[in-house]
Amino acid sequence: REIVKHPCLKHVDMVEIDQRVVEISRRYFPEVAMAQSDSRVDLQFADGVEYARTTDKRYDVVIVDSTDPGGPSEQLFSLKFYQDIFSILEPDGMIVVQSESPLFFPAQFEKCYKNLQAVYPIVEVYLASIPTYVSGPWSFTIGSKKYSPCDINNPRPISNDLKYYSLNLHKASFHLPQFVNEMLHKS
Repeated sequence: REIVKHPCLKHVDMVEIDQRVVEISRRYFPEVAMAQSDSRVDLQFADGVEYARTTDKRYDVVIVDSTDPGGPSEQLFSLKFYQDIFSILEPDGMIVVQSESPLFFPAQFEKCYKNLQAVYPIVEVYLASIPTYVSGPWSFTIGSKKYSPCDINNPRPISNDLKYYSLNLHKASFHLPQFVNEMLHKS
């Protein structure tokens, strides 16, 4: 929903393993699912792990909005998956993954960070509040081939239609609480 608000966006491949999730979202959460009807969005029902391993397409950005690790989704947090994503990214591409609550799921948070760090030359964490999660701040981790997401010296114009994101919020999101910094930088 938020991605398609950006006029510079040309194309999105949305890969969802479960067609039923999309059907239920459209029916009960139409305000969240409305982006699926945007002409720039190509919705594909496939296993994201398999898609990343086999596609011949190249991407500027890959956003992994997965369920929590465990069971089949555990693969979406694996070193192998992050390597496969690396191989389908453009030379200046990046991946963004939800990386759990550092407060309530520290082991998963740290594992995600370390796996991305093993593959990408630049790895940064940011926090955001997610209204549908009752766990306080949620983490997201970015792995980048070339650019630090913290460096936004010459930002592109952003949509006026955004209700949450701003350049100031972007900068602030990467200033982490002390306990999170300690988790990321312990030896």
